[in-house]
Amino acid sequence: MQSLLNKIPFIRIFTPFALGVIISLLFTINRDFIIILVSSYFSILACYFVLNVSKRKSVKFVFGLLLNFFLFFVAVESCYLRKADNNPNHYTNVIFTKETLLSGHICDIPQLKEKSIKAKIQLTHYKENNVWKACEGIFYAYFPRTTADIVTGSNIVFKNKLTAIPEPKNPFDFNYKQYLYYKNIYHQCFLKENDFKIAHSGFELPITEYPLLLKSRLLEILKENKLKDDDLSVTSALLLGYDDEISRDLMGAYSRTGTLHVLSVSGLHVGILFMMLNFIIRLPNRKLFVVIKTLLIFICIWFYAALTGMSPSVVRSATMFSFILIGTAINKKGNIYNTLLASAFLILLFDPFLLIDVGFQLSYLAVGGIVFFYPYVSNWFVSRHKFANVIWRTTAVSISAQIITLPITIYYFGQFPTLFFIANLVVIPLSYVVMVGSMILVCVSKIKFLAILFSTLVGWSVTFMNEITLFLDRFKFVNLSEMNVSFYEMMILSLLIGTITYFFINKNYFSGITSLVLSVFLLLSSILNSFFVKESKTIIFHATNSSVIDTYIDKSATSFSFYKEQPNQFFSSATQYRMRNGIKHIKENKLQTGLYYFENVGHKFGVLCGDTLLNYELKHIELDYLVLSNNAYVKGIDKLKVKTIVADGSNSYKTINYLKKKQLTNLWITKEQGAFIVNE
Repeated sequence: MQSLLNKIPFIRIFTPFALGVIISLLFTINRDFIIILVSSYFSILACYFVLNVSKRKSVKFVFGLLLNFFLFFVAVESCYLRKADNNPNHYTNVIFTKETLLSGHICDIPQLKEKSIKAKIQLTHYKENNVWKACEGIFYAYFPRTTADIVTGSNIVFKNKLTAIPEPKNPFDFNYKQYLYYKNIYHQCFLKENDFKIAHSGFELPITEYPLLLKSRLLEILKENKLKDDDLSVTSALLLGYDDEISRDLMGAYSRTGTLHVLSVSGLHVGILFMMLNFIIRLPNRKLFVVIKTLLIFICIWFYAALTGMSPSVVRSATMFSFILIGTAINKKGNIYNTLLASAFLILLFDPFLLIDVGFQLSYLAVGGIVFFYPYVSNWFVSRHKFANVIWRTTAVSISAQIITLPITIYYFGQFPTLFFIANLVVIPLSYVVMVGSMILVCVSKIKFLAILFSTLVGWSVTFMNEITLFLDRFKFVNLSEMNVSFYEMMILSLLIGTITYFFINKNYFSGITSLVLSVFLLLSSILNSFFVKESKTIIFHATNSSVIDTYIDKSATSFSFYKEQPNQFFSSATQYRMRNGIKHIKENKLQTGLYYFENVGHKFGVLCGDTLLNYELKHIELDYLVLSNNAYVKGIDKLKVKTIVADGSNSYKTINYLKKKQLTNLWITKEQGAFIVNE
């Protein structure tokens, strides 16, 4: 252990800081209490330090404690300062009425949605008593799709219609509210044409947001050169990190084939830029010119990071390459693990909430896995043929990254792409061509014949890359999908990978025994979940314009569904819930107009789909729960004796408002309260 700390001393700094971030995320810490505690602790340590100054070992120990506690406190304070609503000038701390006018500017590239335009707004002022007052904060605004001039930098004056980001409606749904909370976005608003005005005069965009204007202009250049649809969206993701317009099917294909990392601007893209700059900037090998070259590359890398939106992966890469640049300039080589931890520390210092960001975790784990495992994996196969060695080394990089990210990938996504090594062999080289080609394209866009040449090259390459990805995605039966592991199982799997690795590298007997014990734990956990953990429940999902009802008995399910439109996101919610509950067998039933009955462990359910209660004798209906689907006509429902009446997402607002006027005490509305679950 001491040897490890000597080789990677930054562990001593990163560990207490990361612990402070985790504690701050798990618990609400009173800031005044922390200040008093820290002051008292520092005072005691200072006295101890003075009294034992002659004892070197004691002083060293106390200094270590002092440093650890200081870093822990810095992490707690950093979390406090990062939370925007702790700022007294944040709009959540300013009292304004619903009639208040607000003013701000669009601080990111607007996204074109199916029925609206989504834009991130940086709030700057609010109106109170006919006086404009300063405030701060970021939120999302949705404008009508036909609105013009919704572009980056536009100044907007609008009515205050802020509403809180809604909670997830179904169990195991992606918690979009929590995701935005850690990005300091707490509200959204939906604006109609008469709710806002675009003011172009008298407004200057902050200099920090100028890269966004350039990013927006580069996207326009790509569009002008006949790149469109998925070709345009993938190219803009590769070059600029703008992946908001990639279709859901294509994004899913990249995810399932293990090539999604290509669409996220990361070390791959920063590395290409770094190599290109090193090749282009050729200066004499003298001290002054080395410094100039270092500064130029440093500025270009960080400008590119700003251009791509400062994602965790690109910031990590830019920080790491900055360390390499500085080390090269002063003729010193650092430990790569130290460099990784130092970059993580600097990033978390400014945004500690990134520690729980999946992309941040996967990014650092993947790089760490490549650094550690690649030397071993690359030696598994050695050929006399140079081309075969190149292919194997590329595959070895992918395998090295996947080994260490396996537990967290299964935990978060419930799948493992077994064809990742084949997909990466094709996609990564093509991504080089697309990225370099698109860089040259934006530089020569004014020279017509060159622009046509490179736009054709980029178009063919990205089309081929997408087609290969979609083709490999058709072999879904090969992938390990619908895998459900708990947090503790993920931790055991991580430890198992560590002990197996240690056993094969050091041939250590104890690590081999530990690996067997951990394997038995995982096996027993799987057996217990499959055969002994049995429960029965019924869930009425919230599905927009549709009905999805599952009733579970042990590990099998019966599903009742009605779709007004093509199934989309809500279906994945049902799939996710079934997977988490270990459901293996599903019997599907399509709902038509009528009243359906089913029973689950003594609970009697009815589903009234698009029908009227007047067709049935209410006094003869004996139910515990009644589900209203597809705008069922419910006159006389207040006379019906049931425990709970559930109005699902297939009902219109008119039907919901009618039910609300009835003032039913046993009414559950999934649009407002989320999915309704009846346990055994």
